[in-house]
Amino acid sequence: MTKVAIISDIHGNVTALRAVLADAQQAGVDEYWCLGDIYMPGPGAEDVWTLINAVHPTIRVRGNWDDFAAAIMRGSYHPRRPMDIFVARNVRYLLERMPAADLQALGRWPLCMTRMLGGLHFGIQHNLPDINYGHTLYPRAEQSNFKALFADGQTDVAVYGHIHTQLVRYGDAGQLVLNPGAVGQPYSPYAPLRRDQRARYMLLTVGNQGLTDIDLRHVDYDVDAELALARARPYRTMTCTLNCGGRVWLVPTMRRRYAGLTSNLVTQQT
Repeated sequence: MTKVAIISDIHGNVTALRAVLADAQQAGVDEYWCLGDIYMPGPGAEDVWTLINAVHPTIRVRGNWDDFAAAIMRGSYHPRRPMDIFVARNVRYLLERMPAADLQALGRWPLCMTRMLGGLHFGIQHNLPDINYGHTLYPRAEQSNFKALFADGQTDVAVYGHIHTQLVRYGDAGQLVLNPGAVGQPYSPYAPLRRDQRARYMLLTVGNQGLTDIDLRHVDYDVDAELALARARPYRTMTCTLNCGGRVWLVPTMRRRYAGLTSNLVTQQT
């Protein structure tokens, strides 16, 4: 038997990540798959990168927030909306606290990977195999939207993140679709379920005859410790929300934009 821990959408919540990895270790996990969006808007930086590398994931795919950081590192990010400024300032925060080479390495993670395990072909991505953003695979999406996960004609089990919601459903031919939910910012479109803000991940057990167990894990963590880290962030120029444990903390804004922010980031860090 092989036990696989699937983690996704950490979004800088380092306290939740520590709790999830401890839970996985206690469960006797053999390998880890990381489905991207590891940074922002939570306070984690190099500590998140260190924790992930320490478990040596066999699968690493990049998410849309990871692409934001990569675009800024390349100098190809052009902020126009308030949200763009917010993202750029998040990346500046990261670059003040970790080597630029680590963010550049994150930008080289592939969009999708495959893994043969227990005679099954797993297709693993952050969202779609070739697009790591958008609303295509939201929980209430049309069944036809999920066909793209099986376009290669080989995938038996499609695994994706992005939507922050744990999910088990089937493709048109009976293939399996799995989502581990979010470590850092769990979400449910159904309000009564949204009250549970524990960190989410998924444990798969795979044997010689295929997939034998799917365990949707919810893990308690020290919310107060994470909020304390967030309060210590030097964000004085934007509005930032961090939702953990069902509590939202808001950083005040000075309503000021940074002219040439992204070009300054690249100049200072390359």
